[in-house]
This record gives sequence, structure tokens and C-alpha cells, in this order.
Amino acid sequence: MSLLSVVYAAGDNIPANTFAQWFAWSDPAKLISTVIQLIMVVAFLLAFIFLLVGGVQWIMSGGDKAAMDAAKNRLTAALVGMAIVAGAYVLIRLVETVLGVSVITGGFKIPSPNNVVNFAQ
Repeated sequence: MSLLSVVYAAGDNIPANTFAQWFAWSDPAKLISTVIQLIMVVAFLLAFIFLLVGGVQWIMSGGDKAAMDAAKNRLTAALVGMAIVAGAYVLIRLVETVLGVSVITGGFKIPSPNNVVNFAQ
């Protein structure tokens, strides 16, 4: 039994260039939104990789004081980096909610009086 199977296209409406559509070069707002999302994902992944490397470095230190201190510093920096990325995400979502704009959830939308949160109520 094979885990691979042949897949046939069901129609002629297959997009010719999905990469260009994903980045939406013709729509600057979509491009900015995609770049912001990409930066946040890459920053979080880098912080996570540093966290893993710091953990391995601590395990491999073998009781050496200098190596343990270097590992602790790397772990601290990774956790601070993850907190900064998470804080930036929360801040962006808060701005989206309060101002009624859409930065990372699908392109920029121009706010109108109907979609701005009114805290006075």
C-alpha cells in the first residue's frame, strides 16, 4: 500500500501564479500586511530556536560555570524576545480593535465612524 496517490485537477480555474497572488504585488496594503505577518512569524521562530539552543547549551555545559552562564543568558534573551514578539502582536491587535483598522488580519482598511470602538458608552 502506497501513501502517495495521484491527484488530478478538477477544473481549468487553477491560478497560474499563486506566489504573486499570495504576496499581492499590485495591492500595497496586502503586501504590507503580509510582510508584517512574515516578520512576526520569523521573529518568533528565531526566538524559539534560540530557546532550544540555550537549553541544549545548558545541558551540554557539564557543570562548567562559564558555559552555564552563557546558556542562561541565551535562554533569558530568547524568552525576552518571545515576550516582545507576543507583546507586539497583542499591541497590533489592540490597535486594530480600537481604531477599526486591519493590519495583520487581512490588509489595511480605512476606518470609518461606524467601525471605531466608542469607549464613552
